[in-house]
Amino acid sequence: MASAPTEKTQQPADPASGSLLGARPVATHRIAASTVARGIGEIVAKAASVVLYIAIARELGNALLGDFIFGLSLAGVLLTIAGFSTDELIARDIARDKELVHHMFANTLALKTVLGLLLLGVIALILVVGGYPPETRLAVLLLSVAVWIEVLTKTVQSVLQAHEEMKYIAASLIVQRVTTAAVGVAVLLAGGGLIAVSGVMVGGAVLGLISALFWLYRYVQRPRHELDRARWVPLIKAGIPLGLVAVPIALTSWRRAS
Repeated sequence: MASAPTEKTQQPADPASGSLLGARPVATHRIAASTVARGIGEIVAKAASVVLYIAIARELGNALLGDFIFGLSLAGVLLTIAGFSTDELIARDIARDKELVHHMFANTLALKTVLGLLLLGVIALILVVGGYPPETRLAVLLLSVAVWIEVLTKTVQSVLQAHEEMKYIAASLIVQRVTTAAVGVAVLLAGGGLIAVSGVMVGGAVLGLISALFWLYRYVQRPRHELDRARWVPLIKAGIPLGLVAVPIALTSWRRAS
């Protein structure tokens, strides 16, 4: 049985020994290494996504690629509301006090789950009222589920970020995107259509969530599941200032994709 990760404690620095001065380069190196690791993860993840998009365009045509991008963009804009920048709040507050994870983690995931389900209903309504073909509606709903799972994954990644464990964020991104691209291309080459590829996106998102949870619980910290609905409103209120910045960015991305 895997042992629980131990909490990292800091020993008081002895000025006479120069340990305080020595700690600064170590901390700087740690931050730099974490930043580089996350950067590499982002580059590999984006490259894998580009490969998948090219394969969709070649095998299904630009029209279905447009439906694919539309689904991701619509879900990205609406499901941004489900997160409403609580992830930035988690990364900031838990970095200051690691014990806050026990109060914030489970409640944030629960809040995102409830809001995400409501917004999936809104997306379904938009697709019906918009008169989209059945295949497009199903594909967009699957893609919306994938984006929703990614929104949940970002909460796990925020805790990892608070601990400066960017390498695990990079690893979860690579696992998700590379696996999704590889399986997606294989499905396309085997004759699969837009719905099949959208289903692969859901599977890849689940894999990314599971991998992030594994690294968090196995190597970093094990948050307790302290659910308290009374904390949900304060979480939303605290995230509003940061969320007001994120919404215009999401809307701009949607307009560009459209």
